[in-house]
Amino acid sequence: MLYNFGFPKEPTEAFPEATSDAIVLEGWSNIIAHVAAHFICGGLMLPVILAGDWSTATPRARELFVLGSLGDVGFDCYHGLKIMCAVYAGQPMLERLGWERVPPIMVPLTILHHSLAIAMVIPMNANYIELADYRMTCFSLLFAAALCFSLNSYKMTLDVTQRGQFVAFKAILVIQVGPSVGGAEDFYHWFMRARRSRRSSTRACGSGSRPSTACWRILRMRATPPSTAAACSAPGS
Repeated sequence: MLYNFGFPKEPTEAFPEATSDAIVLEGWSNIIAHVAAHFICGGLMLPVILAGDWSTATPRARELFVLGSLGDVGFDCYHGLKIMCAVYAGQPMLERLGWERVPPIMVPLTILHHSLAIAMVIPMNANYIELADYRMTCFSLLFAAALCFSLNSYKMTLDVTQRGQFVAFKAILVIQVGPSVGGAEDFYHWFMRARRSRRSSTRACGSGSRPSTACWRILRMRATPPSTAAACSAPGS
């Protein structure tokens, strides 16, 4: 799996020992850390998801949802900084930190992977945390990632030369393929959720409002809760 992410099969200047056992161990440990972070952050959101509506959730459940969403942002920032150091820092510094070097391809992959949460969560929490579609999107993405990554970690320990373990490997693969095959459906649900959110904001302002009101408020990052007056405050409404 590491070879697919740019780790070399043969020794290079940046990787004198190629993909060493230490690199494999750190990769395995990083996956476990990601799984734990996704399960914990998603679990903190669960009370609000079970409550069904933001207004019916208890204050403690709301605080846990905010903590879970910001916890994911914090973990993404930490991982992004770690990848930057693991790519560009000198070997003495990496040795002091106890980290292994990673290929430069990990920089754009990390940016693409973490940019959604880092860019979306804080302004959405400040403006549209009452939207059920937003909360469900956060929860479903975290738990889907945690489930697939945790199954993948176990799958890599199986000996596929043995029939029983090979069958288990295939069964796990089928489970993992589910979210991947559902990618088109997920995109559809994302589109419909965004459309419903925009319509809700437009209806709050009346028929003459601009359809980009929701986007404008997110960019302005206003800390006020969504209301008729706040939703109509964008210029040109």
